Amino acid sequence: MELTKRDLYNAKNGSNKLENGLEITLVGVGKYTDTNTNGEQVEVTVLKADNGDIYTTISNTIGASIDMLSDIIADDGKADVIVKTKKSASGRDYFQLVLK
Repeated sequence: MELTKRDLYNAKNGSNKLENGLEITLVGVGKYTDTNTNGEQVEVTVLKADNGDIYTTISNTIGASIDMLSDIIADDGKADVIVKTKKSASGRDYFQLVLK
């Protein structure tokens, strides 16, 4: 399912944040470009849950997997995921989505 203009508006203006252990049934995913507080352009990944909730993240790891998630949603109508927090080799925390 592609995101609507309303979904993208809500993503920019009233989205939820991802948290470790959060379980979401995704029915739509997408991306848009925004400007961060430093004035740099960032790619924002948008996740739409089956209950209508919208989540956003600038995680490169999640952004890189969106095309595959989109294919799964197109095939199955949804994708059940769990948000995981991992640590990079440099010690930074990052998000990852794991299929249930």
